[in-house]
Amino acid sequence: MAKPSEPKDLRVRCTCKSCGNRWSYMQSDEVKLKQKASMGNLICDDGICGNPYGNMFLHELIPASDRKHEYDKCPKCMSMNITKEVG
Repeated sequence: MAKPSEPKDLRVRCTCKSCGNRWSYMQSDEVKLKQKASMGNLICDDGICGNPYGNMFLHELIPASDRKHEYDKCPKCMSMNITKEVG
């Protein structure tokens, strides 16, 4: 029996309209980071932060919530005036 095909990991190419910098990243990296960021918010919002064992993994989740917009900015000039091309 054939295995179902996995979705292709697409490359996102970005160009900054302010400084002209060009860079790219894998779309799955952005998705993973945003999932970690939302998981950190969910854990704290649901009151699990008061659980002594609930805080064990927050050191991974909190930095992700600070970085969730890193894919929406130019890494060189930090401008959010960018274009994205998926493909």
